[in-house]
Amino acid sequence: MKKLIVSLLFTAVFIGNGYCQNNDINNYFNFGIGLGGNYGGLGTKTIIGYKNSGLLVGLGTFSGGLGYEVGGQISYKWLYVNLGYGIIGVSENQLTNNRTELIKGKMLTTGAMINFGNSNKYFLDLGIGYDWDGNYTSNSYTNEKSKFHTIDGAIGFGIRL
Repeated sequence: MKKLIVSLLFTAVFIGNGYCQNNDINNYFNFGIGLGGNYGGLGTKTIIGYKNSGLLVGLGTFSGGLGYEVGGQISYKWLYVNLGYGIIGVSENQLTNNRTELIKGKMLTTGAMINFGNSNKYFLDLGIGYDWDGNYTSNSYTNEKSKFHTIDGAIGFGIRL
């Protein structure tokens, strides 16, 4: 899955440059449905701001729990970078009947919003990022905490309003 996202992102950057332009000067809101950290797991991603830059709110479900990301996004034409805080992973506790613990941390993601055809309204969202600073209980007997960091991806479909 990660290799697919990276391949699609490079294709968008080097081949699909004409389909990635966002020239809609009246864009203050975009909404997407997808999978990844930006989407709170499986859920929605909303950007409120001028030309896809501004407040980022992702809300969804992550391994049966509430997944989210709150942060900011900076966008130039079709390329974006966002920084946020939210659910970055899950840990299962063997002593409590495999009860899951959602891991919270920071996320840095870069990606592309690739337009469908000549439309500036509908787009494919592809991103890859790094998550860090998450803590989880690694030993239930001693309540020992461990650090969690990972590389993640995001894919979704969106609309600019």
